Amino acid sequence: MSVNLLDLLKGQLTGTVLSKLGGLLNESESNTSNAVSKMLPSIIGGLMSKSKQSNGPAEIFDLLNKGGYDGSMFDNMGDLLAGGEKTNSFMDSGTGLVKSIFGGQTNSVMDMLSRAVGMGNRSS
Repeated sequence: MSVNLLDLLKGQLTGTVLSKLGGLLNESESNTSNAVSKMLPSIIGGLMSKSKQSNGPAEIFDLLNKGGYDGSMFDNMGDLLAGGEKTNSFMDSGTGLVKSIFGGQTNSVMDMLSRAVGMGNRSS
């Protein structure tokens, strides 16, 4: 049986989550949903590319372990997107993940994604 990672991730991002995320970014739910739909494949592609590097799988594993990314964040997305320190920490960790995945290409990837979804780099 095959597992579609993209569909699993999209399934976790319900309308409520997208609405809260959009509110934090001053974007509509539909703009946020559109942006997420375009960005997730790029992030998964970046992970796949990193996994092909000589030490890539170990780096991904370490990144997930050190960050405590075990999937439990999906159980409390409402808290993570409610604003305040938890939200700031969550968004900062996302920035760190993107930098770990894309390395020296982070700025150009984020510029391209920002243009594709019509959002600023910080929102993206």
